[in-house]
Amino acid sequence: MKKTINAALGFLGDYSSIILALFLVIGFSLPELAKFCKPLLTPIIFIMMALSFMRTKPSVLFSHFKRPQLLLSSVLWMLVAMPLILYFVALATNLAQFNLDLLILLVIIFTAPPIMTAPAFTYLLNLDGSLSLSVIALALIMVPITAPVFVSLLLPATLAIDPYLLSAKLAIILIGSAIVGFGLRQIIGPTKIERMPRQLNGLNTLMMFVFAAASMDGVASFTFSHPLQTIVITISVFVIAFVQLGLTYILFKGNDKTDGFIIAFTLSGRNIALMIAAMGGHVPHLVWMFFGLAQIQIFLFPMLLKKAAQNLAITNGKPTNI
Repeated sequence: MKKTINAALGFLGDYSSIILALFLVIGFSLPELAKFCKPLLTPIIFIMMALSFMRTKPSVLFSHFKRPQLLLSSVLWMLVAMPLILYFVALATNLAQFNLDLLILLVIIFTAPPIMTAPAFTYLLNLDGSLSLSVIALALIMVPITAPVFVSLLLPATLAIDPYLLSAKLAIILIGSAIVGFGLRQIIGPTKIERMPRQLNGLNTLMMFVFAAASMDGVASFTFSHPLQTIVITISVFVIAFVQLGLTYILFKGNDKTDGFIIAFTLSGRNIALMIAAMGGHVPHLVWMFFGLAQIQIFLFPMLLKKAAQNLAITNGKPTNI
């Protein structure tokens, strides 16, 4: 039985990028499953964060903080420089008057931290998930300070973010998952964990199935009732992600191309759900649909970028696992 489970998880881990794409189709095709899984979204994020902490050597995680200029510059680029660019563009184009819903969407995207599943996806690419985890940890510390500032600058007061509520939610997820993850690492043993990367990738893939199904709630009905809008939003999702990925990689590839790629990959996906929750869910329907359709990009990125990740790891001569 144990061998069968290990073999099944190993298979899921080996073909995770293709299987993730299939999960999106399943989530889209079964609206009732999406509704059932939606309440599980936050617990699944917590579990995947805990698994990422479990797979990470504490010494490796903290070693990234010995290069504070890399982490700090990447997070400042994401949470300060990008929102500032949006601020000046919005002023120049008078976007608030032209299309407030679009401005709200852009503000939520560019003030949000990275998706909390980024380390799990990074491990699925056989790259160093601990660097991704370090970037996210610092971003989650900073976003309660940066996000309310830019939201108040760009949006009406009725859409303000409560920084205390946001800080509390982030602290529960970050600190709680770290305690659980490192606790499991001590119980299971680092040596045993490092011997089963395929099985852990497979377990992450299973978690992604629930995440994909939950994220697609309402997307199918919107697609059939608004097909043109769906196409436009989906294209926009990929354009925004690739622009963030490309600009970030260009900025951070200087010292180490693999590290630059990991940072760019981490920063290319934004935690829109967290910002929606911080705003009390009072956001336009456009934001909800962008969030759902953004999962297509998030789940397809590992498949689209896997070859690039492999080439970078080989070129740099870096180990691709834990």
